[in-house]
Amino acid sequence: MNDIRLTKLWGVMIFSANFTENLKDRFLFGVYAGEDNLKQSRVTFHLDMSSKQVGLQIQKNLYSSLQDFMFSLARACKVDTNGMDTPLHFDTPVYGNNDTNFTEFIAPGVLLSLLFFFPLCSAGVSMITEKKSGAMERTMVTGVTHLDLMISHFLTQIVLLICQAAFSFAIMISVFKIQVHGSIVLALALGMEIGISGISFGMTKFIKLAKNQFEL
Repeated sequence: MNDIRLTKLWGVMIFSANFTENLKDRFLFGVYAGEDNLKQSRVTFHLDMSSKQVGLQIQKNLYSSLQDFMFSLARACKVDTNGMDTPLHFDTPVYGNNDTNFTEFIAPGVLLSLLFFFPLCSAGVSMITEKKSGAMERTMVTGVTHLDLMISHFLTQIVLLICQAAFSFAIMISVFKIQVHGSIVLALALGMEIGISGISFGMTKFIKLAKNQFEL
């Protein structure tokens, strides 16, 4: 238990005394098994549920492993396995699959978050840096308007966003082996839309802050 509190383990299994004998009696007597046999034939789990997704995945794997073991034991004893199956049947999922791992689960959210926050910070910081260095005032002297500056920054960030999105998808597919089910073009388009919204939010938010600080 201390190892779980120290985050060294995700969980522990506790077998009661005489577990094997009580489990055998439980299967032999069925509904007529005593209460002590039922309690002593249980396996108790203590899990770290601080990460809900990891905890649920562990529970799912434990249930699946137990069911596979029971089926293999029934086949070895030449017992019909249909009566041992649960009445719940999960067919092919509409989206995703039944064996999605944790990396595949969080990959889309992490990727889209990066494509949103990096352009957001890049767009705002570049404009503030240009203002603090005096480059913006020198540019305005040449007759460039605020609209021209906004368009130039926006187009520059779009070019960076295209490179970032392309590299991000390439690393996700080639390095982390995350599959893109469907059109890769539509996936890139979605990432670009998220990035453009980040650029727009970053420019408007940081310009509003800079207006009070630098009298923009």
